[in-house]
Amino acid sequence: GPATGQTAPTPHTLLWRISGKHITHPSYLFGTMHVLCANDAVLSDSLKSVIRRCDEIYFEINLGDMMGMLNSMKYMRMADGKTLADVLKPDEYARVKAYFEKNVPFPPFGMLERFKPMLISGIIEEQSMDCETKDGMEMQILSESKAYDKPVDGLETAQFQATLFDSIPYSEQAKEL
Repeated sequence: GPATGQTAPTPHTLLWRISGKHITHPSYLFGTMHVLCANDAVLSDSLKSVIRRCDEIYFEINLGDMMGMLNSMKYMRMADGKTLADVLKPDEYARVKAYFEKNVPFPPFGMLERFKPMLISGIIEEQSMDCETKDGMEMQILSESKAYDKPVDGLETAQFQATLFDSIPYSEQAKEL
């Protein structure tokens, strides 16, 4: 304990309660992965309780705003009309294309050729997960919140997030891919 100069061990939890001297209502912070195997995307009783009792729910982006999400699609493409063939060496491009044609039936590779390489890396990462059915914790939380008609919002917009990838040169993103 504090008397011996040792700190208490950090609890192994993803759900944190934020409270303090001048905070009248606590807030809760839940850390999660966007996509998990469906068997792992399960809400704990404590998280369900917080969802039931809270006033509103904020996600990284507002998952309830389907128009905003659809409108952000245009920001997923590389600027200046660049394509993957422009930022990858021919053999790398062939490997990525072959991977998609073999492992990712949808979306067709032709639709992805203008996508920022980091987004394509994310699709590959999700595809390589060792489970048949995938689910997102955010979607589970959103579904649970609908039972209580909780207001939902986002800390950022999908457009803002998509444009963040422009701050990393496409050549660097291509190396990661």
